Amino acid sequence: MSEEQDPIKQFEAFTKLFKESLTVEQRELYTTMLSTQTQANKYKNELLRPQREAEAKAKAEQAAAIRAQEISTAAEVAAKQAEQYAKQQIEQQKLALLKEKEDAVEAAKRDNATIKEVVKEVIREVPVVQPTVINAQPVQQTPVVVETVPLPTPVVAVNKRQHYLLPLIVKALKANCHIWLVGPAGSGKTTLAASAASELGLSHVALSVCGQTTKTDLLGFIDAHGVYRGTCFRQAYEHGGVFCLDEIDNGNANVLAVLNSALASTCTTFPDKSVERHKDFIVIACANTYGVGATGGYVGRTQVDAATLDRFFFIEMPYDEGLEAHIIGVPQDSSQWDTGDMHVPTSDEWLGIVRNTRIVVDKLGIKAVVSPRATYMGAALVQQGVPLEYLKRGLLYKGLSTDTINKLRRS
Repeated sequence: MSEEQDPIKQFEAFTKLFKESLTVEQRELYTTMLSTQTQANKYKNELLRPQREAEAKAKAEQAAAIRAQEISTAAEVAAKQAEQYAKQQIEQQKLALLKEKEDAVEAAKRDNATIKEVVKEVIREVPVVQPTVINAQPVQQTPVVVETVPLPTPVVAVNKRQHYLLPLIVKALKANCHIWLVGPAGSGKTTLAASAASELGLSHVALSVCGQTTKTDLLGFIDAHGVYRGTCFRQAYEHGGVFCLDEIDNGNANVLAVLNSALASTCTTFPDKSVERHKDFIVIACANTYGVGATGGYVGRTQVDAATLDRFFFIEMPYDEGLEAHIIGVPQDSSQWDTGDMHVPTSDEWLGIVRNTRIVVDKLGIKAVVSPRATYMGAALVQQGVPLEYLKRGLLYKGLSTDTINKLRRS
């Protein structure tokens, strides 16, 4: 483009000619006018600066809001995608677990079928033993064969020194009360149970209880040949004698609940038949606790059901230090069980005490069972001359703390 055609060049040339055509005064006026216009533009820019800054700030805020909205929308989308992914993972895990369960069931079925075939093969190879049938009656079904466990011959107690509580335990046995001996380890509870049975000429058998003890250990079972496999508990229950449950608070409370019917009823159902309880059947339970759970020294003990505990007369059995010294040849007298308040109540008096205690226990909210069994056992013990203090401790206060017992006494 030539200079003649360039508008800027043309404007500059026109301006130059215009200035040259002006007089001095006109030039000064023109210069003043330009300066004034420049100053006016400057003032205008100063006046418009806050507005422009506000507009810029508003645009920035609007842009930030738009960006925040975009981020929020993106976060919502990501959250939905994560939730959908988690659901898909859970469903996949469920399907995998279901598949594993189905595979396990199929494998168990195959294993059971294999075991059955092996058992059948073993049974075919085992020679058939003709068992002795006891009191078998001709019936239409295959008779149940009972394999008995012989009871030991009663041993008459020899004239040797025993724990000083032996007379009290003998009285409880004569009253036909089931006994719970509670005392520290090594106090001689199991030995004393055997000695008490011997004093009365009764057979004595024992079963040590642990966490693996099952109801089969008590009631027995019928084997694959239809033969009933009995237990010492069954023999004592059916033919009489003292059955000692050693470490009873070390067993499973659900298994021990099997005893509830046997201890309270006159008849119990065993795997082969229903059996009537012998009149001389008595249980002596030996424990380190009152059956309320673990204590500081016996952390492995379990809590026994209150219905089971309610069937026992509790006797606290401390160490007999005189007997301890006597065994090693050191002369020393033992404590006596029949010292202190030996008042024996009448049956009417004992009935009133039981009912009053029941009212107080309910009123104070004490967690204790005071059932009519306390009345029945207490009346039988009264007939044997057991003092009131032993009745209270063995039938009403069993397992309660000293503070709780003092509350009951004050009330």
